[in-house]
Amino acid sequence: MSAAASISFAVKEKLTAGYSANRVMDFLLDEINISFRYFHLPIFFRMSKTVLKFDTDEEFDFLLIGIVCQHKDYRLCHELNRKLEINLVREKDYEVNIAKRMNPALFSFFKFESDEQDLFYVFENKGKHALLIPEQKQIDFFLMVKECFKRQKVSELVAAIKQIPVVLGAYPIDPRSLKSRDYFLLNT
Repeated sequence: MSAAASISFAVKEKLTAGYSANRVMDFLLDEINISFRYFHLPIFFRMSKTVLKFDTDEEFDFLLIGIVCQHKDYRLCHELNRKLEINLVREKDYEVNIAKRMNPALFSFFKFESDEQDLFYVFENKGKHALLIPEQKQIDFFLMVKECFKRQKVSELVAAIKQIPVVLGAYPIDPRSLKSRDYFLLNT
């Protein structure tokens, strides 16, 4: 029996006897008397799996409305400005690193902040090469409202958006139900 085979046999005996992985490694290092980094064994120790869950419900404390509109982003924002009496301004394109693509995907992005600290954002869902929220592929734009929706009824806001002639449909969306909801967490 070779030295490697006898060591392998001794390790199997220790593992079946109920020794912990640390005790078996200590045994190996004592028996062989060499550094562990130069010694590789084809033995796999079972380790318990730790799952961390984050409570992110507070981060998704905003109103999200999906808008279906076949016009360009600037036309929709102009109509939203007129109907909702806001002033959406185009910002730098929203950049998202999507797992399937090596290059970041870019989506048009508009922002407005009122005097009362209400925030309105408009995101394009359909970029040149990717979808921002793939599970909502029928939606062309997203209107995200922070703070103001606590003082205003969602149904009234959706009804006002539906009255815009270029809008084909507007639907409230629960951001917690989306798999890709993390793309709505802004660092602005």
